[in-house]
Amino acid sequence: LPRLDRKKEKENRREARLQDKLKKKLEKVKNKMSGTGDSTLKRGVGDAGAEKYRVTFEARHIIGGYFGGGDPYESNWKGALVVKGVHARLENITDEGTWKHDEEFIDGGKHVKRTAGKSAGQVLKSYVQLRKEKPEWFEELEVFSQPAAVVVSVIMSWMLESQAEAFPASLWCRDILAAGQTCCARLMQSLAQQIGTRIYGGCTCLLQPTDTDYAWSFKAGVGRAQGDMRRKMKTAAATVGETPSFKCGPREIVEILHEAQKMQQTRHETKPWILAACRRNGFLHWRPNLASGVMER
Repeated sequence: LPRLDRKKEKENRREARLQDKLKKKLEKVKNKMSGTGDSTLKRGVGDAGAEKYRVTFEARHIIGGYFGGGDPYESNWKGALVVKGVHARLENITDEGTWKHDEEFIDGGKHVKRTAGKSAGQVLKSYVQLRKEKPEWFEELEVFSQPAAVVVSVIMSWMLESQAEAFPASLWCRDILAAGQTCCARLMQSLAQQIGTRIYGGCTCLLQPTDTDYAWSFKAGVGRAQGDMRRKMKTAAATVGETPSFKCGPREIVEILHEAQKMQQTRHETKPWILAACRRNGFLHWRPNLASGVMER
């Protein structure tokens, strides 16, 4: 009997631990669904919209004239910033806070329709005001918003739309992002006369120029711009005898990215690297000769 009691007691303790673990997991899922358990917001206090939050920055590099007879050229194209909010793009909001063009898309099974001329409300309002004040910060930057601040099929379609306006025909090589595999994105690529190619998982650190030749330099630029901003904040606070506040909002995010992009532009002008990186990483070994109709090394 004592052995049976000990065995039963051990099983009860094990079941209690499992119940406790399950309860914690359910609570975690519930918090994620309600938005209160977002780990990216735990560092701040008060209004989450005014505190530190996750953003995504996507760099895009261009090689042009590769299928022509002359020498190909390279350049850094507009960067893409994705912040938290409802699905939206800053490009489609006027300085007066109204929608610039009609817009329709599906979000979570719901049909969303926006009509040109109607108020955009609070959607990306801080960025609209900042664009009016500092338009030069947005010359090389596209801004999007999405609930998790990541690139999804809706935002991918908008990116493809802007690329189609700039490049009548193109080939886009990027990592194998799920948003780029959707029917919506594939259809948009077809309409934009764009061929989509992918770098598979586990290969980006070896093949993708953004990883091999850009990320480390860009992050260094971001760190430098952030350090300069912190010093300015400390100096301003010391002048009025206050404790410096290092809250990072839309103004700080865009200014830091603007300075980092300027550093990358200077770097590229000093020593162009995009074509060299693509050749070293295994791209551009073959080039079509349109006259003879064959591929040449």
